[in-house]
Amino acid sequence: MMPNTNCLEGMRCPKCKQEDTLHIIASVTLEVTDDGSEAIGDQEWDDTNPCHCPECKYKGTVGEFRE
Repeated sequence: MMPNTNCLEGMRCPKCKQEDTLHIIASVTLEVTDDGSEAIGDQEWDDTNPCHCPECKYKGTVGEFRE
């Protein structure tokens, strides 16, 4: 397995060590109309945002998932 080099660089599940996919609750600005919504700009998160592993269901903060 190759180490992550982009958005998940230095991150993995502290319980099962899975590093392919993490679920992070992030802040995003949306343009909302009656027809729907569209993200504007970047998503933002830091070490305090909630994060969980979809494989083993471990829940913690982004900081806990950093190696």
